Formats: sequence, structure tokens, C-alpha cells
Amino acid sequence: MPTPRQAALSMLNQVLNEERLLSESAAQRALEGLDGASKARAMRLANETLRNLERADKLLKSHLRKPPAPYVMNLCASPQSSWPKAAMPTAWSTKP
Repeated sequence: MPTPRQAALSMLNQVLNEERLLSESAAQRALEGLDGASKARAMRLANETLRNLERADKLLKSHLRKPPAPYVMNLCASPQSSWPKAAMPTAWSTKP
């Protein structure tokens, strides 16, 4: 059984690499085996990551010599959106 974070990463890879919609059945299959609360958490992680993707990409690319594989970039971008706002590094804060 996948964790909510694994399900969110699977959904992100399908959306960003395979150009699927988040609501498509293929992306929703990532949620199979999760209970209601876990499905909600996975969807929230995926949605928040997609909303903050540009900011995460800018931050990550500024510290990388060459771009990693898309799967790795998605993995690096996804956890930052689930951090509590108070625990986020200053560069990732939501302040303008």
C-alpha cells in the first residue's frame, strides 16, 4: 500500500511527464489502496506542489549544475509543499 507522499509523487509524474490531467483515471489509480484521509492528503500534496512548482523549480535550479531527470526534479519539488510554513527555509517562504 503506497503512502500519501508516494501517491502524490506518482500523480505528479503522470501530470508533468505524461501530460495527463490530475483528474484523469490513470492519475487517480495512484490513490488506490489509500483510505479517505490518505487520499485527501495525497491530493493536497499534489495540488500544492503544482501550485508552487515554478518557485520550487527556480530554487532548485539555482543550486544545480545540470538538470536532473524529471522524476528526480518532481521528487525534490514535492516535499517542500507539505512543510509547515513556519519550518520552510527563508528562500521558500510565501512572502513576496
